Amino acid sequence: SERASLVNFESAPVHYDGVAVDNDDDSDGDVESSGVQDELTFIRSAFSSDEISVDDNQVTYTLQLPVDEDSEDVKIDVSVTLPVKYPSVGIDEIKVVMNEKSTCCPEIRKIALDALPTVQNICFIEARALEGSASLSSIFSVADMWAKDDWYGVMAKQL
Repeated sequence: SERASLVNFESAPVHYDGVAVDNDDDSDGDVESSGVQDELTFIRSAFSSDEISVDDNQVTYTLQLPVDEDSEDVKIDVSVTLPVKYPSVGIDEIKVVMNEKSTCCPEIRKIALDALPTVQNICFIEARALEGSASLSSIFSVADMWAKDDWYGVMAKQL
């Protein structure tokens, strides 16, 4: 829009994977790094600091699996490692593990541990479907939808 074109945004150098990138240069690496920074800014604003953490090129989403009103939620971590040329190079490393702060009874813990490969698989499917474009929020959304739509059914079959 005309109004948007009148606004001039300036930003500090982007730091991705330990390297400072000058946003004013239009080389391919800078555009990709700038795109990564934009996506990370969006992720940080879309999720709370308890849900998301960024450490160099690894982005981790802590997903809460509700159990019941009397029990604490099970927490699992969906960790995505961004390749150096992301997003033009697709994500090929996603780990889904039990969060170290998760405290739940052994039965629920086993059910959650058994479900981790399923969550990892749906995250990989989403990553492959969006290869070549920004995909972090979609990957985390797919994991979140699984928690909301499928987790109770998985628990009900096992208990």
